[in-house]
Parts: sequence; structure tokens; C-alpha cells
Amino acid sequence: MVRREGGLNKNRMMHLIVQVTNAEDGLPLEPGVLVQAELRGAPTRNVALLPRAAQAGEKMVWVLDKDKRLRRQSVAVLHHDDDYLYLHDGVTASSRVVLAGDLQLLEGMRIDPRAPAGGLADRSVTETTL
Repeated sequence: MVRREGGLNKNRMMHLIVQVTNAEDGLPLEPGVLVQAELRGAPTRNVALLPRAAQAGEKMVWVLDKDKRLRRQSVAVLHHDDDYLYLHDGVTASSRVVLAGDLQLLEGMRIDPRAPAGGLADRSVTETTL
């Protein structure tokens, strides 16, 4: 990456200018051509990784309180993609988050939690590189 142009848009995306030194066909890329690239940045600490299905509104998730009752929790979304939410505030390693936020749930409803399939709970608060 050589530089960026403009600021962040509403999706936290920006236009980056890159310099390609080894094009596959040996032909130079024309300006404006879309490419797929992977950029790595500095790790971000204390990021909660949740499946995108846990989202319950624009900046909300459902959590269980100590009495197993549902509460809507406001969260700060650092980034999201098609599969995951990356949160930097609103949940902790001890938070019990409902992983299906689009269900018809009611504030204060008592539920019996089940462990998620796939082991995502073990990676809920972690260090990640975005």
C-alpha cells in the first residue's frame, strides 16, 4: 500500500492505493481495476468475535443475566463482514450471548442456554488482526 484516499465511509472502508510489483501476466494494471488483496495490520486486543447471526438490531445483541433472563445489550461494532461481528465494547469473556439474535425474543424472557456448536465460545474474546 502506497497511500489512502479519502476517509472512512459508513462501512468503515476506504480507498487504498497499492503498487503491484509482480503482476501475474506481466501486464501493468490499469487505474481503477479491482484486485483481491490481503492486508495485515497491528493486532487489536480485547475483541469479541461473534457470529453475524448474534446481531439483534444495528448495535445490539441479546445477553443472559445471572438469572438466565434476556437483556438487550448495546455493543460497539469495530468491524463486521458476512460471517462475523468484531466488537470492542459491550461484551466480555464472561458474557453469555444469544447466538441467534434475529429470533422473536422478549426482554426479561427466561431461557435455558445451550453450548454453541463449533466451539465459537472458546474464541469469544480474543486478539485479532483486522
